[in-house]
Amino acid sequence: MKWNNTILLCLSILLTVTVSSFSNGLIVNSPDQNIRFNLKLVPKSNGLNGVFYSVTYKQKEVIEESSLGLKLKQTDITEFKTFEVISQESRDTSWIPLYGERSNVTDRYNSVEIQLVGKSDRFINLEVRAYNEGVAFRYYFPIKNSFDSFDLLEEKTTFKLPGEVKVWFSNYEQGHYEQQAVSDSLNHCVMPLTIDYNGKYYASIAEAANIAYGKTVLDKIPEDENTLGISIYSPIQENAPYATPWRVILLGDSPGVLLENNFLIGNLNESCAIDSTNWIKPGKVFRSMDVSTQGAKASIDVAKDLKFNYILLDNGWYGNEFDPASDAKTPTLDKLKFPDSELDLMDVIQYGKKNGIGIILYVNRRALEQQLDEILPLYKSWGIAGVKYGYVNVGSQHWTSWLHDAVKSAAKYQLLVDIHDNYRPTGFSRMYPNLLTQEGVLGNEAMPDATHNTVLPFTRYIAGAADYTIAYYRRKEFGGFGKNNRYIKTTPAHQLALSVVFYSPLQHIFWYDTPKDFEGDPDVEFFSNVPVVWDETKVVNGEIGKFACVARRTDKEWFVGGITNNDSRDLKFTCNFLEPGKDYMAKIYTDGDDSAKARTKVIIEEVSINSESKLNFNLKASGGFAIHIYPIANITKK
Repeated sequence: MKWNNTILLCLSILLTVTVSSFSNGLIVNSPDQNIRFNLKLVPKSNGLNGVFYSVTYKQKEVIEESSLGLKLKQTDITEFKTFEVISQESRDTSWIPLYGERSNVTDRYNSVEIQLVGKSDRFINLEVRAYNEGVAFRYYFPIKNSFDSFDLLEEKTTFKLPGEVKVWFSNYEQGHYEQQAVSDSLNHCVMPLTIDYNGKYYASIAEAANIAYGKTVLDKIPEDENTLGISIYSPIQENAPYATPWRVILLGDSPGVLLENNFLIGNLNESCAIDSTNWIKPGKVFRSMDVSTQGAKASIDVAKDLKFNYILLDNGWYGNEFDPASDAKTPTLDKLKFPDSELDLMDVIQYGKKNGIGIILYVNRRALEQQLDEILPLYKSWGIAGVKYGYVNVGSQHWTSWLHDAVKSAAKYQLLVDIHDNYRPTGFSRMYPNLLTQEGVLGNEAMPDATHNTVLPFTRYIAGAADYTIAYYRRKEFGGFGKNNRYIKTTPAHQLALSVVFYSPLQHIFWYDTPKDFEGDPDVEFFSNVPVVWDETKVVNGEIGKFACVARRTDKEWFVGGITNNDSRDLKFTCNFLEPGKDYMAKIYTDGDDSAKARTKVIIEEVSINSESKLNFNLKASGGFAIHIYPIANITKK
């Protein structure tokens, strides 16, 4: 059935579950009725209609009237004669991820698919889903009577925000964040972009299922200081059928709710495409900066002592990574870095297997782009566990597609993947869970301050796992490391807490540390005990840029991490995330003063708690705390 803005009143009779009608558009409601996606036709003088949308949360307009449409080389598809409701659906299901921040994921939404018919009778479809956690929409090119092939030049999707809101803005995937007014000059905003509606509620504009599109950012629309629009890195050349990435708007009453509900990104991706996944093992990684035989074996020894799962042989194991002539098929030490050492990689691999430690190899994009089809089967034959893709190209549709195809190719040879540098996730790990983690974050390679760390849970980590590379012994009092005498700018307990606050199923810990740094410090046991994947995640409390406290559960044990920014503060909370009526033991790690005997000045205490217990921490500036909680019945096992 086709209709225009003169006959929309019949819509409520036809679509009673998913949508309802008003005078010139339709509304898609979330199952709990708190969120509404409003679609509106606006007649133009040429007899066609512009299509606009808005979003309300608890009856408050959080996205004001904003435009939809695409600009193709062939024609603009921003004005339409009619539209037709193709389908509607109400879904209430769940799925079990191979690993994640929760062991069961709810997938509940109301949806509608609408066919938008342009002036030449060619059309695109608009798919809309309204969840209790937010809304999502994308454009779809069906093959029949549509654009069989096309060049997409611009995406005309915009987001008009109320003028009084603040956003947490970064213009670089590995950059710092600043809080700015939406009316400020905001260009090249990376997603997720988190929005603060004056502390009353929060939103995050994010992206899902960007697999063969191209890097997208948010730029200020010149005609409207409060409106941001999608900018694509370069044109998209495709054939129908084809879907653009999902545009996602997560909504909640607190910034912590956005992190708790980030499973929405995974829901908008396809289910796992790998038939057998028993070889995909999340775990903790010790980085071997000395990639000689001796250095790698020493790292394996430390990893075993720490109960870690892998070591990473970083750059230099096949020569100079920046030299296009370096051969990633042949273990050959970079002699400028390791002039007096040798590498017997097969010996290292066997030593790792003997000690239960897998080997991950770092490979620069120069070798990946030239040798991918050769090195992946070769590494499989060597017994390598995974590959860290370094300095990858991101931006164009070509490189977006190439990178995701490279993950698929690694899965074919049962190799884990960690992508470093500017790549940000959009949920592809649901489809190919061998992609365990990725960077796209300003982490401890740059040693950011504590305030930056308190922003990340509510911004970057909404997109998914990030390889922050936790460090521990590169402290000013112990001596810095490398260029500019780089050192950690937070306390030891802060770094302990990051292993809980920051999610990564392949978690690099002790990033700049070496085997000689370990002297049996008892606080290091927290890193040995903390899991990397979870059954349940709760944001206990948090305020963007000030503090964050996250509790996560694996089986019957809970781990809690709390961090403050560059300021000291009291952080209080109730342990109501614990099962009522049960008694627990909490092992608490906090920063002590100079009188503390431990080399790291970390104090360890044990107290019994339950779901009604209230804990209070007086945190040092840039400090934190970490807690390991387990049932009293398990105490004899500890």
